[in-house]
Amino acid sequence: MVFRASTSMDALVNVTPGSTSAAKSFLSPPTTIKLEQKNFKSWQQLALHIIGANDLEDHLHSEKIPPRFSTTTEETARTESAQYKKRKLKDHALMTWLLSTTGDTFINKIYDCKYAYQVWDKIQDHLKQTSKMQIKQLKGKLKLIKINGLTATEYLQKIQQVVDFLAALGHVISRENHIEVITEGLNEEYAMYLSYVMTKSDDSPILYQVESLFLGHEQMLE
Repeated sequence: MVFRASTSMDALVNVTPGSTSAAKSFLSPPTTIKLEQKNFKSWQQLALHIIGANDLEDHLHSEKIPPRFSTTTEETARTESAQYKKRKLKDHALMTWLLSTTGDTFINKIYDCKYAYQVWDKIQDHLKQTSKMQIKQLKGKLKLIKINGLTATEYLQKIQQVVDFLAALGHVISRENHIEVITEGLNEEYAMYLSYVMTKSDDSPILYQVESLFLGHEQMLE
C-alpha cells in the first residue's frame, strides 16, 4: 500500500488566525487511502510521521492545551489568548486531516470529538479492542489453511494474505512459524518431500527456500 501525503498540512499549520486559506487547502484529500481496520498499523505510522514533521505531536495530548485566557482581563472580556488561538487553528487543521483520512468504519465513532487528541484516542481505543479479536480469528484461520484443491502458488498466496493481514494489525508472524504453517497444511506427498529435503540441510530452512522447494516440486509433478 502506498500512502501519498498532501502539502496541505504545511499550508494549514502556517496560516495566521482568521485566514481563509486553511479551509481552501483541504479541498483535496491528503492521502490516497483511508484508515480501516486492516491497514491500521500502516496508517498509524504514516500519521505519526506527518504529525511529527509538522510539529503537531502536542496536539495528541490533552495536557498540552494552553489556558484559554492568559489574564483575568481576557477572561472577563472572553478574549482568547493568542497562544490558544494559534493552537486552536492548528488543532482544527490536524482534526480535519485525521477525519479526512478516516474510513466509514470510524466516522460514526468520532463525529462528536472537539479536539484532535480525542479523535486520535478514540481511534486507538477502538482498534485495540477490535484488533485482539481479529488477531485471534486470523491465527485460527491460518491453522485451517490446507493445500487440498489448491496449486502450490495459490496455497502460498492464501497463507501470505493472512500473514499480511496479521502484520497490518501489529501481529507479526515469525519466519519459523510461517514455515510451520506451510508444512502443516500440506498433504502427505508434499510433506514427505519437504521433510526429506530439509533434513539434508545443515542449516535451518529459510522461508524463501522452503517456498522455492515447494514450487519446484509441484513443477516436477506436472
